[in-house]
Amino acid sequence: AAPGTLSNTPLFLTNRAEPNIFFMLDDSNSMNTEMMTAEDIATWGGIMRVQNNAGNSIDYKYEFGTGGATAFSLANSLANNNVIPTDAIMQTFYGVNYATQHISIRGAWRARSSSYNGQYYNPTQTYVPWAGLNSAGALYNDVILDTDVTDAGAQKTPIDPYTFNSATASTYVNITANFSLTFTFPGGTTGTYSYYAPSYYVWQDSDTNGVVDATDSHTLIEIKSGTPVCPGGLATTAAVQATNGCMLRSYVSEMRNFANWFAYHRRRELTAKYALSQVINNSTNVRMGVGTIHNDAANERLQMASMNASPTTGNKKALLDAVFLMDTTPSTPLFSAINMSGKYFECVTGNPFGTGACAIQKTVTAPATQAPGVCQQNFTVLVTDGDYTDTTPTTITGNRDGGTSTSFTATYYPNGVATSTAFSFDGNPYADGASSTLADLSMYFYERDLDTSLQNRVPIICGVDENPAQHMITYAVGF
Repeated sequence: AAPGTLSNTPLFLTNRAEPNIFFMLDDSNSMNTEMMTAEDIATWGGIMRVQNNAGNSIDYKYEFGTGGATAFSLANSLANNNVIPTDAIMQTFYGVNYATQHISIRGAWRARSSSYNGQYYNPTQTYVPWAGLNSAGALYNDVILDTDVTDAGAQKTPIDPYTFNSATASTYVNITANFSLTFTFPGGTTGTYSYYAPSYYVWQDSDTNGVVDATDSHTLIEIKSGTPVCPGGLATTAAVQATNGCMLRSYVSEMRNFANWFAYHRRRELTAKYALSQVINNSTNVRMGVGTIHNDAANERLQMASMNASPTTGNKKALLDAVFLMDTTPSTPLFSAINMSGKYFECVTGNPFGTGACAIQKTVTAPATQAPGVCQQNFTVLVTDGDYTDTTPTTITGNRDGGTSTSFTATYYPNGVATSTAFSFDGNPYADGASSTLADLSMYFYERDLDTSLQNRVPIICGVDENPAQHMITYAVGF
């Protein structure tokens, strides 16, 4: 049989009333980093700590440097010492003493291997541009177009795709040229070196322990016209690639892929913007809005609105613009962020948009006899990479998901029959022994009737979401 028409609406959204989805984006400084490792570094997480034999250490956060509102500079990355030197530079700096240096110095190569640093370029992945338009109204394209037979496009690789202008040198960088900058080494000594950016390490698990150890075998692959291409292409194993020192694609294709990664994916913030652009681009029959955890820039937030089909016009373009404009600032106030989202759905002050702002639709539009909010599902999607730096509001404390807090009585309409029932959503499967957590705050906005003026006809999903009253469901997407 021929396939039917595929719905653009997620299957868990069982209601004809357009659901509300509010994206709450983490715009803390850690989202600006170019690393995602397993290292647990306080307040940052996922970066790399490198120390010398004397115990002096530096927490490196970049392979290139900062972007966004701060002008891109290879030497300027927050504290001017956060770009990690390459392995070759480490060996040159320490000379004959390199082999006896601290293990973390000898493991600096891992910053440029996706096996250790998940944020770094992975040659087995194909990197594509964001969906939508940049600030000049142009579609996001591959840095090197499919029709190109040279690497000329990479000579103007966007630093921030949204503000890129090929006629403005400050908005792009030539990644095919050697980068030269002054690195800071553990202990504070500096040195100026150059290195070739389009490159990566292929890791082999020398001791078969499943861990990317500093001393494991690693092979540098430089994306250059003279580097051979692996006969097996993308199916080539790491062992074969390391032995032959080959690329997985032709030079132009590999440079295109690296340039796309650099422009659209190299920082956590860029990756988040890519993912959100794809989700928003493919969404219809839904209302969406966006805010940031700091709520400090009006052009980085947008109230809930229905999504039109095209990402180049209307509400969808406006939403994407707000996402692309997000820039970073210190601290990670996640409690404040969830509280603002909840108050937006509760239609009270303290929300991201000020007095009178309300995410839920309360207006009745003929021929309907009830407002959409009567049966509207409401979601907050928190996109974040780190631990919170604030605390739960003093009025919303305690173990709210632990089985000892809120219940409410409300009238709902199973099979169309008005029924008054007491609802309580504490306990399993969400119960825990911790108090005043983000989960507790999220439960505070789930286990109540956020608008008692509306009938309670929100569809339920047995075992998943059984609250028929107006409530907020919170999802967290973490790095």
